[in-house]
Amino acid sequence: MAINEAIELAKSFGGESSGKFVNGVLGTVYREIGEPGKEYPTREELAKKRAEEEQEEKKEAGKKEK
Repeated sequence: MAINEAIELAKSFGGESSGKFVNGVLGTVYREIGEPGKEYPTREELAKKRAEEEQEEKKEAGKKEK
């Protein structure tokens, strides 16, 4: 909701392209920081999970070859 309001304000004060710029900046910030109050896994946790998934995929592929 706040992002939409910021976009509309940017359009009002700076023109149509300003809204697109503000949307891009705030969207990037939101993706980088995340939702307030929500817990996110660390990069290390994500990497470990992905490595485990890849190992499991390799095991499954090996079973299918037999």
